[in-house]
Order: sequence, then C-alpha cells, then structure tokens
Amino acid sequence: MLAPHPAFDAPPVRLIARTVLHHTFLAEMAWRGVFEGHHLSMLMWLSTDLANTEHLFEQQDLTSLVREGRLADERRRPITVRALGATLGLDAETTRRWTNRLAERGLCERVDDGLIVRSAAYEREDIAQAAAASLEVLSSLFRDFARWNIAFHERSEVIERRPWESDHANPSFVRHLFVVLYLKFILRFGVETRAIFDNDTMTSSVFLCVFNANNRPFFEDDELNLRYASWETLVPAELREPISIRAVAKRMGYPDETIRRHANRLIEKGFLEKLGAGYVVPTNAMAAPGLIKGMTDVNASIMMMVRLMDRVATALAAD
Repeated sequence: MLAPHPAFDAPPVRLIARTVLHHTFLAEMAWRGVFEGHHLSMLMWLSTDLANTEHLFEQQDLTSLVREGRLADERRRPITVRALGATLGLDAETTRRWTNRLAERGLCERVDDGLIVRSAAYEREDIAQAAAASLEVLSSLFRDFARWNIAFHERSEVIERRPWESDHANPSFVRHLFVVLYLKFILRFGVETRAIFDNDTMTSSVFLCVFNANNRPFFEDDELNLRYASWETLVPAELREPISIRAVAKRMGYPDETIRRHANRLIEKGFLEKLGAGYVVPTNAMAAPGLIKGMTDVNASIMMMVRLMDRVATALAAD
C-alpha cells in the first residue's frame, strides 16, 4: 500500500470520477433493491424526498435544523407531478404512472399540493437497510479521498471526521441528515448520467455497470490508479477488465436479453466495444465530449456535496 499521495497540482479528475462512480454504483445498487430493481422508480422517489426537504438545507445557518433534531413532515414541501417529471426529463403521464406505483407501496403519498415522502418512510426495514449501506459506501469513499489526499477548494474536515460514525446525542438524526445529503448527490449523479444517454435510464445503468467492472484493476493497484489520474492520461482498453453480458445481468438483476439489447445500443453509439468474451468502454469514448462533461459534472457535484456536508458538520459541532 502506498503512502498518501502528496496534494495534486490540479484536481485528478479521472481518479476522482473513477472513485466516485465506483462507490456511487454500489450505493445505487443498495437502493435499487427497495424499488424492485427499477432505477427510474428509485430516482423518482429520491427526487420527491429531496424536493420535500431541499429548502431546509438552503438555510445559511443550519443550527436551528440541527437543534430541532428531525426533518419534520410539517416542514416538508410537496412537489407536483409536473415538476417531478421536469426534474427527470419525463412527461406527466409517465411520471404519474410511476408515482402511482410508489404510492401503492406506501413509499410516497399524494396531498393537495402534490407528492410527499413522510419521514416515517426511513423507518421501513428495506429503506433503513439501504440507508445504512449507503453510509458505509460514503465512509469508504471518504477514506479513499483522505488516502489520496485529494485537495478540494478548502480542505474538508468532514472527509476526515465522518460525523455519522461518531457519538452524538441524536445519532439516528445525524445519520439521516448525511443519508439525505448523499442521496442528493446520487440523484444529481443519476440525472446527469441519464442525460448523456438521451435520458434512457436502463442504457445509462448498463454503461455504468460495465464502466465500474472495467475499472476493478485500478482499485487493486495504487500505482496504476495514480498513473491514470489526470485528464491527459486516457486508459488503454487492454487495461480495463472486460465483463460479460451474463455478469452484467446478474449484477443488475435483469434478463440477459435486456442487457444485450442496451449493450448493442451502446456499441452503436461508440460507448462500448467487445473485447474477448466481454465488453469494455473504448479509449476514444473517454475523450468524447459527453463523457468529459459527465466527469466534470461528477467532480463539481461531489465538491458541492462535500461543502454542504461540511456546513452540516459545523452546525453539529456547534450544537
């Protein structure tokens, strides 16, 4: 194991994106189980829950929120079906159909002003398990950031301290706060990656699964990870670990034929290629404008998440 790397002269964008995509894919898989494997259903629930509470985190002073010790239902703001669809690039009828399924399962509720996710939803066993798993993933992500000494705009204490792991008078609320903040990032990540693939959720998911599998060698070899850390260092296809259609299908919980159909679409657009018995993201795809913008957006989004988590951690310390 290498010692922590000295601060980079410039943000190691490819290393950050590789690390974030790996961990976020793991967190998404934990949440998809709640929604019977449907990525779009998961994004719709996240959009609703986060729209209900977004304004609470926009306050400059978060001390009152921390002292209250809960994200109370009476302070949640409903979101309309039309606004929810606009967030995800969906028409009203598709949005209504999917939200009806969520409501039937008790995951959200229709009120006069739109849709709301009650705070009690986080007490459900399936959601509580997914929330706990996502915090474990977040801890692992932040340990990687600390290990690489990745410098954000301001050195982030939350990365080192991970407040949800420490003792606090109201530990369940602290964990809930950071779950919500991480879910804000996962939603932003999901919306941004869908946009690259014409808002096709399944095609986006197949690409991310292949990309994640291809990069496994980097998480087992620190020197390799450092060598391909910056914008200028495109990874040759032969350094990526191919993954078969069957393995992708097993990992995602879909039939082989469904995965093959979306993989073929990705091949037609130049986002995947066959290598031996499996599939990899080709080197030239990593230089495509859409994916470069995607990596830039991931980098900006993760920094936004870290800054917001720092604000919450400061409020917790002052409480």
